[in-house]
Amino acid sequence: MRQVFLGCGLIPWLMFGQTQIDLSNQTIPATRNLKSGVTLPSTCRLGDVFAKTDAPSGQSLYVCTTANNWTYQGGLVSIFSDNVEIGARPVQNFAVGQGIIQAFSDAVTRLNLVTSVDTAVIQTRANAQSGQDLLCQSSGGSATAYACLMTPVVQSYRVGMVFHWIPDVSMTGASATLSINTLAAIPIKLHDGITNPALGDISAGRLYKVWYDGTSFRILWRNVPPESLQVERNTQAGRELRCNSSSASATTYTCGLSPALTTYTAGMVLRWLPDVNNAAGAVTLNVDGLGAKAIKQQDGLTDLAAADLVGGRLYEVWYDGTNFRILWRNVSITGLQVEVNTQAGRELRCNSSSASASTYTCGLSPALTTYTTGMVLRWLPDVNNTAGAVTLNVDGLGARAIKQQDGVSDLAAADLTGGRLYEVWYDGTNFRMLSPVTVPTLNATRPSCDATMRGRIWFQPGSGVKDELSVCAANASAVYAWRILY
Repeated sequence: MRQVFLGCGLIPWLMFGQTQIDLSNQTIPATRNLKSGVTLPSTCRLGDVFAKTDAPSGQSLYVCTTANNWTYQGGLVSIFSDNVEIGARPVQNFAVGQGIIQAFSDAVTRLNLVTSVDTAVIQTRANAQSGQDLLCQSSGGSATAYACLMTPVVQSYRVGMVFHWIPDVSMTGASATLSINTLAAIPIKLHDGITNPALGDISAGRLYKVWYDGTSFRILWRNVPPESLQVERNTQAGRELRCNSSSASATTYTCGLSPALTTYTAGMVLRWLPDVNNAAGAVTLNVDGLGAKAIKQQDGLTDLAAADLVGGRLYEVWYDGTNFRILWRNVSITGLQVEVNTQAGRELRCNSSSASASTYTCGLSPALTTYTTGMVLRWLPDVNNTAGAVTLNVDGLGARAIKQQDGVSDLAAADLTGGRLYEVWYDGTNFRMLSPVTVPTLNATRPSCDATMRGRIWFQPGSGVKDELSVCAANASAVYAWRILY
């Protein structure tokens, strides 16, 4: 019993002594053992420290900043793009795109990052000047199946891509293909995308601009041999359009161009030199063996008359899609307007000799073929006209009424004096006096003064007596009479 009592008496003392030495309740900082492992503990007390053993060097230390909350102690870096924060992470990864090269170096107190471009991928001024990026040079020795390599390697054909191609041999086949960097062989076409290059279009060692249209490689500019180009000396010589005949035929002419014509094209113009005069009727021309085509007058319908073509003369002819037409109708010198004819005035002069005072006729030289609105004639009637309807028939084309300047009023008696020259013009229906008639025939009987004669001047020279000059006019009562002026 005594022993139990003593033990119980000591318990309060011992408990009192333990409370006095509890370090957790002291103000002196406490230390704890560093814990480690691959997984952060699910619980922790403020101040606990944990080393994550599977983390990269420098990224393993975590501290319990609040109960059960571990915080990484390696630091965070905020990443911004155009002043907009992307995020904050303890690890930064410098990823690069195609053509960018990054080089890191450790300078002990800092890490250096040097950025540059891969000139095998990125276009530079030096590469652009050298042209190497677009160059595709063939070396396979084939004249129909060409291949070439580009640097950097072309991964795929893209519509619109343009490159510079140098074939190693001249094309000989009717069709050819080109493969770039072992990609599919693509047909080579002229700039229209349809036509195959002809013999001589693709020459070894020449550079061609080529583009891809999605189906074919097209030559950007068609290669034309120098002999087919138009040069100044050929233009001066006129040889490219000159076609000389030497067939000695007056109906079936042949001639040849240099370079040879390959097809007739509507609208083409030739300078043709026939060797002999043509015969009347159907006449043909065959250029470079392409087929005989009829030669027609300017209208494309009318056959040539005999000797319309004179051997040794140069003619311009054009192809209308069916026939060759004379560009300018071949006419004799008598049908041309020349200075002596202009001086003589004969091309517009039409002399009457019908002895009729109401139905005049006359003829032009050369003969008139049709009445044309606006045409002007210089007409010489042979006799004075009668009053009323008067007509003129030129070269048998049909009688047309002759009217006063207004195109409506008939002529008065003796308005036309035989042997006097008058200018008349055709208004599409009638011939009109170009100038108003003001003086009737001298010594003729003075006509009656009425509304149709209003404003006419009458002059009658005297014979040993005074001349008389009068005008047809109405007074205040609208009565017409000749009023003597002198």
